Amino acid sequence: MMRRIAAGLALIGTIAFTALPALGYEAAVYIHMPNVDVFSCPRIDCDKVFTVRGGEKLEILETNDGWARISTPAGTGWLQRDYINEG
Repeated sequence: MMRRIAAGLALIGTIAFTALPALGYEAAVYIHMPNVDVFSCPRIDCDKVFTVRGGEKLEILETNDGWARISTPAGTGWLQRDYINEG
């Protein structure tokens, strides 16, 4: 019984530890794109909330089906992942 509990706790710890690096990291918008629109939701038919410039640093908060919810000094919104250089 104790082995099962210990194994379960180890598995939960491993899952939690491996999930942490996927959230809240910085990236840069591709330099060759001068301006990229950021939207209020992960669709292009949502309201445009602001624009980021090529090379601007941003933080990726989460991802969803080809989109990333980002944070910059200008605000928070959704950006198509194709425009993000994660290097």
